[in-house]
Amino acid sequence: MTLLATEVLELDPSLPVERITSFIRRLQRRLVARFDPGRMIVLDVPHYMEGAIPDRVAEEVDRVVERSGS
Repeated sequence: MTLLATEVLELDPSLPVERITSFIRRLQRRLVARFDPGRMIVLDVPHYMEGAIPDRVAEEVDRVVERSGS
């Protein structure tokens, strides 16, 4: 399992951004830890990253499929 995560979460600045970001990262790490092997890759891209880095997304999908033996 690979989780591609955006580095900067798009949150309303009136909210406690650091606290929310920390909480979300903790949840993401817990999710990834449930899988063996699990990987989380944090990238400096927008949340909807498919259009921004389509080749990178495709590479990671290929990697997961390859590791699954399919």
